[in-house]
Amino acid sequence: MKKVISYIGAINEMDFQKDVILVPSYLAKHQSCDCEIYYGRSTSMNVLPSKFRNVRLICLNADADSFSFYVKLLWVVICNCKSMKWLMTFHLSTAMIVYTLLTKILNKKTKVWILGDMNLNIAEQLAEKRFVFSTGLKGFIKEKVINLFFNKLDVFSLETKKYVKMFEPIFKEKDWGCLQYFPCGWDEDNPFSKEISVGDKDNIFLSCARFGTYQKNTEMFLEALQNVELKNWKVYLVGPITTGFDLKTNDSFNRYLVNYFLKNPHLREKVVFTGPVYDTQKLFEYFQKAKVFVMTSRFEGFANVFSQARWNRCYIVSTDVGGACDMSDNWKYGQTVPQEDSSCLSNILNEIISTANNINYPNAAFSKEISYNRIITKMLTFNSYENN
Repeated sequence: MKKVISYIGAINEMDFQKDVILVPSYLAKHQSCDCEIYYGRSTSMNVLPSKFRNVRLICLNADADSFSFYVKLLWVVICNCKSMKWLMTFHLSTAMIVYTLLTKILNKKTKVWILGDMNLNIAEQLAEKRFVFSTGLKGFIKEKVINLFFNKLDVFSLETKKYVKMFEPIFKEKDWGCLQYFPCGWDEDNPFSKEISVGDKDNIFLSCARFGTYQKNTEMFLEALQNVELKNWKVYLVGPITTGFDLKTNDSFNRYLVNYFLKNPHLREKVVFTGPVYDTQKLFEYFQKAKVFVMTSRFEGFANVFSQARWNRCYIVSTDVGGACDMSDNWKYGQTVPQEDSSCLSNILNEIISTANNINYPNAAFSKEISYNRIITKMLTFNSYENN
């Protein structure tokens, strides 16, 4: 049987609810293929399964970005060249350029898809430099290689409409026909997924993140809550308290929380840190019950949780980071908060509480559009990939 093959540097338990595993899985489902995901190492606190739905997970036992990692992946590409229907990964890299060109030499029928997964700063730099950061002879050679690469590439997808518009002039000028909008989606095939009635929601502010990291800026949310009269509302912060993607405990942030609740004892029963939730049924229940989803990130490529909030018809209050604008329909179903402005966030939350009956929840039709089944189908009909 033909295969969808993908790779990622490292994975952990949380990735089974994210695009790095779900996108290859849904692609393979819609293409009637087997699916293999290769990863360098596990950063999980537990032993990861070797199979998830239609996906085989294969550990390469190599550090991400190491020479060994890329050599092993090169061998994967070579060994699977005849059976690969799709090769895909997240992030544009030199290695992926090499794998793409090699794949097209070994089997021109194989489709290659790169999900950009970039934040605003990286997107702006790539657009400004037109993917080439060198000058002179080196820049000339790189420009030729980049041009060849994008002419061979089948899909280069970006998660936000803003980024697509940013890159459209370059792709049109160069006649690179691979640019697509492809947001993170909702795992509709999960047995715990269901359509939501806003009448079943509770007075809950929900946030899901790796709390304690610089990126997520959880302190801004907590500072805002000091000046919010929560009344009969509760706040749930679902996710690990960690230093980063490896899920190591963030001791300094834990100390911050101890001091925070000493200064704000009235919030102890109102503001709940749940820790990481790997049980998808329980995670989905938080989204299904929450009226409002809150995000205070300093930057994002596209946070999967925005799609989860959209499907579950949550009103979105967030800094203007990747995905928030699109998933709230240009803030029709949400409000944007300036960076580092906890006072503004306090005002917004207080207003929501005082006018809770007037929350403009996403309508059901808009929410359903974010299903992976729908967005994968759209992707496959782009240039008639469904029939190839």
